[in-house]
Amino acid sequence: MSKEVRRLVRLTIASLVFACASSAVLCAEPAARLDGRQAKNEAWLSEANKLVIDRLANSIFSCPEKIWPGWQTKGLRILIVDIPQKNAILLSAAEPSSSESQTPFSVAPVSYDSLSPHLKKTGLGYAYISWPLIGRILAVHHSVSNESGIGQVVELVLHEAFHLTGQSRFGFSALTFTRGPHFPDNADLRYLRRRIIDGLRKTAQGDNRIGEIAFWVNQVRDKYGAGLNRLATLDAAEGSAEYVRFVGSSITTLGCEAAENVILSKALERLDSKWRDFSAQSVKSFPESESYVIGAYSGLLLRKSGRTGWERATENGQSMLDQLVMNVGPESRPEDPELQVQVNREVTARNEFMKSRLDALRTSLQSPERIAVSIPRARLGVLYPQYGYVTYEGESGKEILVALGARVPTTFSLDFGTIELREQIVQIVSQTPCGAYRQAVFSVSKDAISEPVDGNVRIATAGIVAELLGVSKRAHEGLQWLCAPRESIQTPRSKTRSD
Repeated sequence: MSKEVRRLVRLTIASLVFACASSAVLCAEPAARLDGRQAKNEAWLSEANKLVIDRLANSIFSCPEKIWPGWQTKGLRILIVDIPQKNAILLSAAEPSSSESQTPFSVAPVSYDSLSPHLKKTGLGYAYISWPLIGRILAVHHSVSNESGIGQVVELVLHEAFHLTGQSRFGFSALTFTRGPHFPDNADLRYLRRRIIDGLRKTAQGDNRIGEIAFWVNQVRDKYGAGLNRLATLDAAEGSAEYVRFVGSSITTLGCEAAENVILSKALERLDSKWRDFSAQSVKSFPESESYVIGAYSGLLLRKSGRTGWERATENGQSMLDQLVMNVGPESRPEDPELQVQVNREVTARNEFMKSRLDALRTSLQSPERIAVSIPRARLGVLYPQYGYVTYEGESGKEILVALGARVPTTFSLDFGTIELREQIVQIVSQTPCGAYRQAVFSVSKDAISEPVDGNVRIATAGIVAELLGVSKRAHEGLQWLCAPRESIQTPRSKTRSD
């Protein structure tokens, strides 16, 4: 073990001891900390987590530069939780020393019993959490043991780790963007983006359609150019992370020394498989998924072309799609009436669905019989909107983000209380009577809230169970607000790009 790794081990063990003494979120079991090459054979590792370590050792901890030039993984911390085996481990990356060609990493066990409830949910999920003396880390929980399932865990780690550390120095990481289509959604824009995806997929399969793609890109620019900044940022941010998912997962199985053409072939095969199944359905249901698919295909095709400098341009906020068709002559293509009818049907149904829920939200927030509850957005874990995000123009003319069918597992720290949301309409705003910061707002009837006792209240109604500590009441324009405290955030946090 190198001097650098030993130093990291000592620092991290000290952090773990401090965490046990001061935090109920995470607590490490007393055990020797090992470097990654030793840890995969240790008895305290579950078989599934050994496989995850193996895959990450072959990619993100060995050759992040081969996945994305300039990706610095120093300081990356990943908590991996195997739910069925009740096995939790913390992976820590360190800067390579002069005597080692590979980025060293170390592994430590973490007490499963001390984990927050939201990290013990069956299935695959993630959150960003804060750990004393370590800072913000990525936490991924899973319930898999087969090869396919392990691959999904590793892909999720790659995508989210790139958001956390790979994009931290990128220009677009400092920008905010809003997810979801604007209400009412535009069927023609969705149709044009679908034509672009079809062209990208055919090109990736060997049927060069770059000129056709350029034609559809120009159509989008001509019709919607003034409103494309948000879309371009989403394409760059989520598209690059999805590109990293497929290039990185290809390297995890092939190794860092694999030939470039083999890595790309495997990555394109994985992406094409996802587009046939999950991605194809996701794009129809959640238009923001377009950015993932368009970005991944565009990045892989840029890499395949041998073009240089496109990664840096992406870091500065330029979409990979725009770079792919740069200086390409557009080749006109006829319309696809069948696809137009299909997309129109999808968008009409989605608009009707969104309108009914947005109307219900706005009505409830204006009712004197109800109370608006404001939760600091940073206190929530990952917010799962079952029906996606949507934006609409508020009275001030600003876009307001809404999560439709939002789900939040029981979470939060002891100094804040707990909350669980199921199938709720939640508005994400930065200015309310509670203050000027990012907030999640929903409405409940007055009889669902207990009278405050020392600032503590209980909420019990359909889809909402909460026990909030230190809240305050505010009145504004005849309406009542219940404001959860913003201070002392030590709890799971969502990624800033989520909303």
